[in-house]
Amino acid sequence: MNRIAKISLLAFSVSFTGSAWALSPPNINTDIPWTDTGGVSNPSAGVFDATFNGVADIAEAFNHARRQEEIQRGLAVNMLGNLNLPSQIDWDNMTDDAKALMILNAERIDRVDIGGNIREYGFAGIESHIDNITKIYGDVLHDSDATGHSADGNTPFGRIDQNADIGVNALGAGSDCHEFINRAENLAYFATTGSSIPLPLERAIYGWIYADSGSNWGHREAALLQDIPLSGQAGWGFKDNNGETHAEGFLGIYVRSSPDYKPFPSFASNYAALVVMNIFDPVASPTSCHYNVTLDDLSVGGAEGKVPTLNVPVNTWAHIGLNTVPVTGSTVADIIGDDVTTGTYGTDWTVYRYDSTSNAYFELTPTDPMLPGVGYWFMHVSSAVTIDMRGSSSGVHVTHTPACSSPEGCFEIPLQANAGVSQWQMIGYPFRDSRNMGQVKIVTDSGVCSAPAGCVFGDSDAVTMVHNELWHYNGSGYQTIDSSATINPWDAAWVSVLPAAEGLNPRMLLPASN
Repeated sequence: MNRIAKISLLAFSVSFTGSAWALSPPNINTDIPWTDTGGVSNPSAGVFDATFNGVADIAEAFNHARRQEEIQRGLAVNMLGNLNLPSQIDWDNMTDDAKALMILNAERIDRVDIGGNIREYGFAGIESHIDNITKIYGDVLHDSDATGHSADGNTPFGRIDQNADIGVNALGAGSDCHEFINRAENLAYFATTGSSIPLPLERAIYGWIYADSGSNWGHREAALLQDIPLSGQAGWGFKDNNGETHAEGFLGIYVRSSPDYKPFPSFASNYAALVVMNIFDPVASPTSCHYNVTLDDLSVGGAEGKVPTLNVPVNTWAHIGLNTVPVTGSTVADIIGDDVTTGTYGTDWTVYRYDSTSNAYFELTPTDPMLPGVGYWFMHVSSAVTIDMRGSSSGVHVTHTPACSSPEGCFEIPLQANAGVSQWQMIGYPFRDSRNMGQVKIVTDSGVCSAPAGCVFGDSDAVTMVHNELWHYNGSGYQTIDSSATINPWDAAWVSVLPAAEGLNPRMLLPASN
């Protein structure tokens, strides 16, 4: 026997409205029970036919619910599209954070074309501070056999406000590192007389979005919140003033399952699970807030259009760099091999990298990893190939330093220098949108480009450390990239590190946003 309880988050309402921002999507009329390949799960009706058996059942349940929502709301068939998930092996290797971000963002993004002023951006990503708030409160619930939003004597808003890193006084009295929104937390609980709870995270998200009438759709409104909540208050949703324009808001997720957790005093369970979701809206200029995004907003069902593909003509060398990081599977076979439909590696197609230590090319094996920031050569001698990144991909890791020109952080590429000679190095551009090279910094440990300020790429000081141009091969010849030019997704480029940089630990900082 299974039982689920869901408790609505705290919300505020007032009477004023606004029309300039994007609305959240409407609610549905009635609950849609989980229906997978085994059948329906509707405990209130005594129906327990669902099998909850991995990605096939997850996709079946969500896609069935999307078809039912289309019927309830009078939408065209398939207007909400389908949830497409990775293989079972990849799914099993993913963290709960990654799984939640994929499903939630797919549900948010795939509602973009349903009419009205509904934009449906995804969450910007998993952020470590809100993730930690989520975990701490989840452990309080577990350890005290509790439910509800105030088991620690606080509220979801209070826990965020009082956090030293993102709270209202994170930068000193009255200096806030988050904006106000009228949603903060979703909770879900499961209990059984058996010995395990299958798919608690996936079922929690499903319940919040498709079976939440008992909470007046409060969980759905939190999961799908955009600039304006359904109650109509402009300024009470996400402000969309931080980071990239297709994503807004940070997410924290925590799942804990245990035979020790007893959430329902009147139900003699042998095993139970809880799921906690928290959200917050970062401020517009967070240079000093030091957000730590551990997983960004690429998601199954929403990654298309965010990460451009690369068309490589037959028998043509492609000069490439990775613009995201696969959550699982980062080898040559995973990243490029899955796009190659004909031929044998080493005979028909290949990948090379350049080693600056030995100043020599090396052919990679199919099991060698491919890394962001590194440049590669790829060719298929008998077939054109369209390369894409895996659906389960994340943005690259960035650091926050004073020299970085972006409040979102910078990707740092170590540069190798040799005394007496210019050292060639093949780098890869690590982002999925273009960047002007005038925003790039060169930083050293000492000298004219020393930290904390560094030097702007191409300026009079930087050119003593690094040549003022990069060189990218475009399939027919080399093109130069100077400080007035842009570097684009999938680009690799040669950089010439000058002898004066030897011994100074030179590195290139590429900003995460314009």
